[in-house]
Amino acid sequence: MSGQHIATILNSLQEQRLLPDQVSQFLEIQRAVRAALSPSMAPEVSVSHVSAGTLTIQSNNGSCAAKVKHVAPQLIRLLQALGYQINGICVRVQALSFSNALSKKEILMTTTAGARISALVGQLHESPLRSALVRLGNRAGPGG
Repeated sequence: MSGQHIATILNSLQEQRLLPDQVSQFLEIQRAVRAALSPSMAPEVSVSHVSAGTLTIQSNNGSCAAKVKHVAPQLIRLLQALGYQINGICVRVQALSFSNALSKKEILMTTTAGARISALVGQLHESPLRSALVRLGNRAGPGG
């Protein structure tokens, strides 16, 4: 083994020893940011990374991102008070991907709505619209 290879391994080991501290700081920042936001907004955001004093926060939607930008100055002050060197916040929208969002038809309607659709079906002649309304009426469930 060359001396250069051993030095690389030793340096990587030292960097790995610092990793648990960096992860715990990252999680503390994540908790502080979520605690500072309203309960409805907190699950919609996540801390992406910190680089050169800029905290990057990802949001699931645009309206939540706008609200986070609005409270960014308060978040910066809070994080600075906790001892973190955060000078700015960058907010990015990162929409969640739903790979199987429509795999099951779990949407139910009230029994009242189902009854009204059934009444309408009774007034229609055989057609693609009537067939579609029959299928829609079959989704009626409890609650109405």
